[in-house]
Amino acid sequence: MRRLIGKTDKANKARETTRAEAHRARKSRPPKKQLGLRGWLLRGGFGIVAAGVVSGGLALAWQQGYPQQVVDRLHLAGVNLTGSAGLTLRRVTVEGRLRTPRADVFAALGATQGDPILGIDIDQARARLESIDWVRSAVVERRLPDLIHIQIAERSPVAIWQNRGRFSLVDTDGHVINRQDVGGWSHLPIVVGDGAPERTRDLLAMLATENRMAERVRAAVLVSGRRWNLHIGDPSSDVEIRLPETDPDKAWAWFASLQRDHNILARDVRIVDLRTPDRLVVRLASDVVEETQVLKGGEDT
Repeated sequence: MRRLIGKTDKANKARETTRAEAHRARKSRPPKKQLGLRGWLLRGGFGIVAAGVVSGGLALAWQQGYPQQVVDRLHLAGVNLTGSAGLTLRRVTVEGRLRTPRADVFAALGATQGDPILGIDIDQARARLESIDWVRSAVVERRLPDLIHIQIAERSPVAIWQNRGRFSLVDTDGHVINRQDVGGWSHLPIVVGDGAPERTRDLLAMLATENRMAERVRAAVLVSGRRWNLHIGDPSSDVEIRLPETDPDKAWAWFASLQRDHNILARDVRIVDLRTPDRLVVRLASDVVEETQVLKGGEDT
């Protein structure tokens, strides 16, 4: 019995010694989170210092008159140094993208994950973004240590341009947005002819002065780059309104007032010619031509 008790005591003491040593070993280890934070701070701080050194070195080399080739090599070496120090691209955020293809945005940025973030040319990236059809303007920001933020303002289509059998969208600036399919924009008016996109904004502003009539305009054809022919109604009952080259806004307002007062479109009209001042020429579907002259006093003859 004594022998068994003695052996048990020795075993217990051995286990307690082992536990105590393991506890002291765990206690002597630094916390993992603290080490990780310290390492990140050291690495990020070194990267920022490296970036400052590189910028200063390049500025000094430029001031000293070193050849551009030497300056470019110093720049490349400095960028690689900052990348090794932890200043690399890890995240890209995009704001304002609705219709611009995501792949086009990242292709325009011209960088991939892991590239030195200071090696990304912000101005060139912005220029490439603004060359995308849907992008009206873009802002590219470098947010150290690892983020590029892109803000996009997209174009707003206001018309469809028909040119030589092809269809494209047109925005308020007259910029052409090339698309394979414009079916989702069938509610927009169609403008036809060379130079029509550049004059679309003025056309729509003129039409908007008579909103109720503007809603009935289906298409507008720019004739010889000088004046517009408007098309009202569906193709089966199309009415062509021929506006003059000079003061088309006055002719449009006159036509709208005639429609309100006399409802001339209720007749089987095919062409309304307003090109001659103070004179209205109407061609019916039966090829009958009616001409009305408006006197200064406002009476018709």
